Amino acid sequence: MGRAAAKMPRVVKVITLGLLVGAVALAGCTASPSGGGSPAAAAAARQGPPPYPGPAVTVSLHSLTFSPATVTAHVGQRVHWVNNDNLIHNVIAEDGSTFQSPNFGPGGSYTYTATVAGTYQYTCSIHPDMMATLVVVK
Repeated sequence: MGRAAAKMPRVVKVITLGLLVGAVALAGCTASPSGGGSPAAAAAARQGPPPYPGPAVTVSLHSLTFSPATVTAHVGQRVHWVNNDNLIHNVIAEDGSTFQSPNFGPGGSYTYTATVAGTYQYTCSIHPDMMATLVVVK
């Protein structure tokens, strides 16, 4: 029993040293999401474009239409859809990934901040005849 007690501290030291070496090795293997650069640059990349200084672009949903049917927004600008109809609607980009609102009832709204320049067709999936276009410019 005396020998086991005497060896225990050495075993603890070896395990502790092994854990420290492993932690240092793992710390050196991490990479930033941007593939390099500063943590501030990586954070900025995750946040998207800076806000556009102008007001939001507003689209009204009424009488089963989007009005106006085509709107232009700048990268970083907000697009705000307001349900002025007496039905539930949603706003879904046809590419399925750019923006997709939940359903929102009369008086409800949905806001999306434009992030990438391009032309985006969108619809209300509840009323597929409702179609419109968002053009995002730099």
